[in-house]
Amino acid sequence: MIRALHSSIAAVCPVNGVSVGDKIDKRTWRVDFAPEDTVEQRGAARSTISAFDVAAAEAAALAADRRSARAAQIADILIAKGIITEEDLA
Repeated sequence: MIRALHSSIAAVCPVNGVSVGDKIDKRTWRVDFAPEDTVEQRGAARSTISAFDVAAAEAAALAADRRSARAAQIADILIAKGIITEEDLA
């Protein structure tokens, strides 16, 4: 979730980092703005935080993890059958 949040904010405002205290309480979220940001960009960052959907971000991260795990399982099967080698994956 934090990666998705950081990417969303960084798309509208230069930031050095993002921190989430309680994912449900956005008042605990912190953005370390980069020195070159503007007032408008900070406003856009705040709007991004307000609109950020934690549940959707977590669902997307879970789906990505599952895809990655499934890809690893498929690779293991292909290696076991001699179709590919570990080197093919490098």
